[in-house]
Amino acid sequence: MTTLLFAGVNVDQCLLGTPQDVRCFGDDCVLLEDCSGTTSPECCVAATLYDVRQCFGFVARSEGFFAGA
Repeated sequence: MTTLLFAGVNVDQCLLGTPQDVRCFGDDCVLLEDCSGTTSPECCVAATLYDVRQCFGFVARSEGFFAGA
């Protein structure tokens, strides 16, 4: 395993911790933006997506991964 896909709830809180940990082990992280959400304000989501792109991996949309499934 070298690449992990992430999706879920509380993207700016609970979910953000996992890519941080995985990146420390040298694996690649992809956060599926359209499969993640939170009740926090949109600015929190934007900051989280920025952090993931800059420090922990990549941000993508699910259709790029599941188009052929």
